[in-house]
Amino acid sequence: MSDFTYELPDEPHARGAQGVVYFGRRSDGREVAIKIASEHPSAAAGLASEVEMLRACASAHVVGVVEVLDFVKLRGRPAMIMPRYHGHLGDWLQGVLDAPDARSLGELLRRCGQLARILSAVHRVRHQGSALIHRDVKPENIFIDDGGDLVLGDFGGAMGIDGLRAVELAVFGTPMWAPFDQILPGRAMPDPTWDTYALCVMLFAGLTGARPAYQADPRGLLTDRGRELWETARQATSTAAEQSRTLRQAFHTKRKGASAADLVDFTGRSALTRGDRQALDRGVARLGELAGLDTKRIQAVQRGSWNLLVRGLSPASHPSPPNRYRDAEELAELLEDLLSVVEATTSPQRRDRLADLIGGTIEIDAPVLDEPSSLVSDGPRWGLWLGLLACLGLGAGAWTLRETIQAAAIQAGVLTATGTARIPERIVTLEGSNLSVPGFALDRTEVSGDRWAECTAAGACSPADTGVLPVMGVTHEEAAGFCAWAGGRLMSEPEFRAATAGGPWPWGQEAPTCAHAVAMGCEGPAPVGSTALGSSPEGVLDLAGNAWEWTSEGLLVGGSAESGASSLGRRGRIELAADEPPPKTAGLRCAYDL
Repeated sequence: MSDFTYELPDEPHARGAQGVVYFGRRSDGREVAIKIASEHPSAAAGLASEVEMLRACASAHVVGVVEVLDFVKLRGRPAMIMPRYHGHLGDWLQGVLDAPDARSLGELLRRCGQLARILSAVHRVRHQGSALIHRDVKPENIFIDDGGDLVLGDFGGAMGIDGLRAVELAVFGTPMWAPFDQILPGRAMPDPTWDTYALCVMLFAGLTGARPAYQADPRGLLTDRGRELWETARQATSTAAEQSRTLRQAFHTKRKGASAADLVDFTGRSALTRGDRQALDRGVARLGELAGLDTKRIQAVQRGSWNLLVRGLSPASHPSPPNRYRDAEELAELLEDLLSVVEATTSPQRRDRLADLIGGTIEIDAPVLDEPSSLVSDGPRWGLWLGLLACLGLGAGAWTLRETIQAAAIQAGVLTATGTARIPERIVTLEGSNLSVPGFALDRTEVSGDRWAECTAAGACSPADTGVLPVMGVTHEEAAGFCAWAGGRLMSEPEFRAATAGGPWPWGQEAPTCAHAVAMGCEGPAPVGSTALGSSPEGVLDLAGNAWEWTSEGLLVGGSAESGASSLGRRGRIELAADEPPPKTAGLRCAYDL
């Protein structure tokens, strides 16, 4: 029995073969989207399956997947209740194409990278013994929440991958985005590259304003039977519900038993044509010039985008040699590497991968932080000032400037004469209407070894290393015990998200350097509070990198000194099995009720 009632308008927002979607309101005033199953015999079971898959994602702590708020009966039919989102990636992409600006190229790469991370997490979910694939990745199914983050929705066609077993598929997906081996053959082997392929089509579309030639008009690759099926599939996915069901059944009958080889002829073909290359180069040059990139960096992004897409849009996918991105995490890293070229934040650990991606090396004349700052923030004002100076002082041969900054910090009272942090307020209060959780207080930094030693001396904690480094290697039980001794508790996962809600990282959208977070490629772990530029707007430090942090749910969040830059902040999460030991970099901070 639901705790809420729901108010629906007279007319739905959208109709599909399996149901209708309304934008309504919950009895507590919250705006919601309501998906009601149609009367078709398979619709109720299909909606129940979608709910199960989304709940499996939630249980696996997948971030960036639409939440199931309720599953009820409305108007006599099963209904799934979801949050209402006021925008989707299709609208945003159209805005980029209509009126691009200096941020468009970076934002396109960043958002595609974020989507790749979401897909990677979805593909790792186990549901009824199988890994999940979405099968209908397209801009209209990717919502944008109030914080600007992407949320993947519409799991109505999602399915499990059962090893290497081919299955007879019902037509699902959108031909304008899906690869041929998903749409056409009667028997196909479900594959995570179906999702990464669609993402690559979106990237190409965002860069060029068009789809790749063979995706827009595949007839040049298809046999006579393939062309007939393609036209039927196109009509089946773009017509009204009743006619769509008839066409889908006709499609299924026509292609029964067909394999990809019967329908598609790849002989002498590559994934992209010469015209595609020209369109891609023009699109990147246009966006790169708006972003203020010099010729070398524009050419690097052109080559990198081409090499990424010519693999990601391969007409067929095979496990070996890899052509397409079976691992969406790999695709995310490559997209983030290209973003680092755009933002001039290329770090040494990225350069080898970039050399492979762009077919050469690139040197960027911009400050690159290869090691963490030794300065510690005393608050947002000093943190920003010292962090910006630290950026200048961390390059080769800049030790005199660093010493000057440290002397100024000692004089100002931010550091003691020995360089130890002087943080007069250890706890930061987070409250206000912009929070998605009730107000709470949080330790400004991770718990240090010295602070843990106080608990040990009181007999409440087991011995651990002392010092200014974060205490690490602690279990969830030990972490909870310390916070109870300190008069607090472990923060919840929603509280962690609220503390880092400014963007993908606690400090916002700017790509991480070693002055933002101590991660792989930085010298660490570092003393607590060492990364001034990584301060949240409220002045909380260390929310990304250095040590993983326990939450009350037993989830480790934030990333550590051993995490890649792309797995920091809200993106960094580890869920351990009950008998699995914590990583050696598992630490904590405490939260406090107001």
